[in-house]
Amino acid sequence: CSSDLFAPSFASSREAIFVDFADITLSWGKSILAHELEHLLHNALDPYENLWLDEGNADVAIYLCFGVDSTLVSHVNQWTAAPELSVRWWNQRFADYGAGYLFTMYLQDHLGGGPAVRQLVQDPATGGAGVRNLLLSPLAGQVGMLGRTMGEAFANFSIAVTLDSDQGIYGFPNLNLNPVCSSGAFCRAQPTEINSD
Repeated sequence: CSSDLFAPSFASSREAIFVDFADITLSWGKSILAHELEHLLHNALDPYENLWLDEGNADVAIYLCFGVDSTLVSHVNQWTAAPELSVRWWNQRFADYGAGYLFTMYLQDHLGGGPAVRQLVQDPATGGAGVRNLLLSPLAGQVGMLGRTMGEAFANFSIAVTLDSDQGIYGFPNLNLNPVCSSGAFCRAQPTEINSD
């Protein structure tokens, strides 16, 4: 989405999602609904979450509802083509959505699936502090499996998104990141000399 359709303070009596009918009739209309409904639920549990995690979770909602679709492929591949863009600094580029999605999927894949995402969303700690809390008390997986700090988890994520190995934590069990980019499929992060994280 180029702009969020969930506005927590816009409705006077209850939370609301405003959706343009023209958007819903598009091929990615159902993705918009899943994405925006996640924002509604996330805001009810953790209204101060950093955007990169909230938006990452919103794209995970698309995946959990509909699997891999063109919206997710676009978001992911715009980031994997330019992985020097920060995962954590939100600039509302499509690549930012892809980065947040991949990082959240990495946590989800290795720390307990949907319940791990729920634990992250329900935690009032924001950003890296919430991630650290999940790393140190996952519902599944072992404590410290991906690291004990945000920095350690991010380093392991960086390896995983570049290699997508079948070896333990250095891959994505539920996603297939292709070494060669093509339309309609997720690509691995392309090597770069810099990283803004």
